[in-house]
Amino acid sequence: MSDIPAQRHAGAAHRPLPVLAITETRVIRVTDESRLLGAADRIADADPDTAKTVGYGPGLTRSVNTAFALLLADSDAADLAERALRLGLRVVSASTLATDVLTDDTVYEKDMET
Repeated sequence: MSDIPAQRHAGAAHRPLPVLAITETRVIRVTDESRLLGAADRIADADPDTAKTVGYGPGLTRSVNTAFALLLADSDAADLAERALRLGLRVVSASTLATDVLTDDTVYEKDMET
């Protein structure tokens, strides 16, 4: 069997299948700077090369922003959102938007306030 879908019926006009772009956005608030920095310190100890890449560690900037960048470099945004409370963070809102790239039509949209 082919992975290419068959035309629906003879004589039907060929329409390209949609190409979908999915954008997930989360607004995250820092609620406990010491937890965030502590988590970043543990990551920096375990992976100093990644820490250096984002500018975090001994002799470099040790700020909330670089700590957050290190957490993102170490895990994906969905994982970070799941662990937010343990990391001194709170997800304030989340949204998902799916659009058809070929037509720019919105296929799906969901907003969530927490």
